[in-house]
Amino acid sequence: MKYKLLHIFKEELLVESKRLVPLVYDKNDILNCNFNKLHEFYNKKYEDFKIEFEMLTSHFCMLKNKGEDYLDEKHNYRKIISHNKKYIEYREEDYSLYDTARIIANDIIINKSKYKKESLFTLIPKLCKKYIKTHHDSVDWECIIMLLDESLKELGYVLLSTNISELRTI
Repeated sequence: MKYKLLHIFKEELLVESKRLVPLVYDKNDILNCNFNKLHEFYNKKYEDFKIEFEMLTSHFCMLKNKGEDYLDEKHNYRKIISHNKKYIEYREEDYSLYDTARIIANDIIINKSKYKKESLFTLIPKLCKKYIKTHHDSVDWECIIMLLDESLKELGYVLLSTNISELRTI
């Protein structure tokens, strides 16, 4: 599967968001989602992905309010990957996300004992803020995740989950 790490990453966000729906659903809210509860109940390792959770969980809450099966919702990976590729090309004039992904992959490998208790959800925002000087947000981070798998493979490593402890030498 191409961009396997991106799929794993996005699926974890999707599952966490679906888990939150029964906890935050509020049919009287305009978006059917109580954001105070959302910020209270989501796993803190996702702290840097608050906006994604606000958008995704409120979307699921609206589906629930309409009586639709939000648990059956899936990501459109072709659309996500196509969007990210365009964004990567657009960013090229400021900095190369390919180069940044290689630098981050090297950092992860060199410091794997230091990062072993980290998840991509906690580590990637830190490393992107460290290595991307002109701009950083979750779109950059998602693109880095998309490119990280390839960069790690080039260096002889594979990451089979979002947990850095799963980093393995091929």
